[in-house]
Amino acid sequence: MEKIKKTKEQIEFINSASYKALADYVLAYPFSPKAENVFVEKATPKLIQFYIEQHGVAEGSAVYLFRQNHPSVVQALLAYSQDGNRRNIKLFLEHGVYETVKRYVDDFEVPELPEQAILERFDREEMLELTRRPKLSSFAKLDIIKRGDDELRHALIATGKFDQRERDAILYGGSKDDVECLISRAEYVKSRDVMKQIQLIRFTRPRKLKPIIKQQRFMREAEEFFMATAPIDLLMAYVRHYRPDGGDEAIFNHRDDSLLLTYLSKNQLTEAGEHLLLKRGNHEEIKVYIKGHVLNADDEVRLIKRGKHNEIMLYLSKHTLSSEAQVELMLRRKMPEIAYYVMMYPDSISEAGEEALKKYATPDIVADYQTVYTFETAVLS
Repeated sequence: MEKIKKTKEQIEFINSASYKALADYVLAYPFSPKAENVFVEKATPKLIQFYIEQHGVAEGSAVYLFRQNHPSVVQALLAYSQDGNRRNIKLFLEHGVYETVKRYVDDFEVPELPEQAILERFDREEMLELTRRPKLSSFAKLDIIKRGDDELRHALIATGKFDQRERDAILYGGSKDDVECLISRAEYVKSRDVMKQIQLIRFTRPRKLKPIIKQQRFMREAEEFFMATAPIDLLMAYVRHYRPDGGDEAIFNHRDDSLLLTYLSKNQLTEAGEHLLLKRGNHEEIKVYIKGHVLNADDEVRLIKRGKHNEIMLYLSKHTLSSEAQVELMLRRKMPEIAYYVMMYPDSISEAGEEALKKYATPDIVADYQTVYTFETAVLS
């Protein structure tokens, strides 16, 4: 196998190649940094681990993988670091998931963490002094925030500047006082506004939050937090009102599914939501939804390919099909389904549907169709 030189062609190869072809390629060659970013998002952990062992990864890929926190991949990155390349250790401390980094720091001496001995001793006077240092490592800040010691955390927030990971640890896990202090120190109005909305979501009772969401749509970061944490009734009300990206997915993934069937019966999903509905494959959910809603064209095809006769017949009893779905229905060669569709919707059959009907339906079904509707293709000829 020859090396692929152009990044664009590498990305095309990553997106189309089989697992074996990818494995054979990375055994011999690394990807460019841009193509590597695509590779680490798409490949399996096993294949990523193999790639790291062969070539290592660029900084951007390492940061992404540390945040993803797959155990075998993190271990491979750290093992690669022991071979004279300490960059990954620094990235791990700055971008890794706290609990994973903490276990590593507790087990190994880490020269890249100058505060390690103080954090281990956890002497209060030393720790208070540590919070006042002008240059404090990212992990040291995060460790103080996560320790659960209010006095130390408040001292740090009052004096420190925070990166995104540290800010989020306070914003999403700190007390109301912590968050208020963080907001007061925010340098940009937009950042302050986002944090105020997250504070509102975190510390307002659902009953009082309900009228607020009818009048105010949250900024994107706050909206994502709301969709990940809101009670199911508030989440459904918000998604119905504003139709945010990812809203239907948040409802499907919510831990409380008690209202899901009611929601599906009364609300049209986005295309992404319909795709997830079929991917989940729950018959009751699909049945309730298709009784009252037309699927988008791609998901009509997916419904037919799913091959559940009862679902298909229920859908046909309520709705016509797109041209693509008509062809897929004919390709199934299930004559009761085809005959029913021809009887119900002869005027809806597209030119492509007619061609498929002539090719795959039995002569009696074709004859029945011809008695009602002349083939468009025959007329045109």
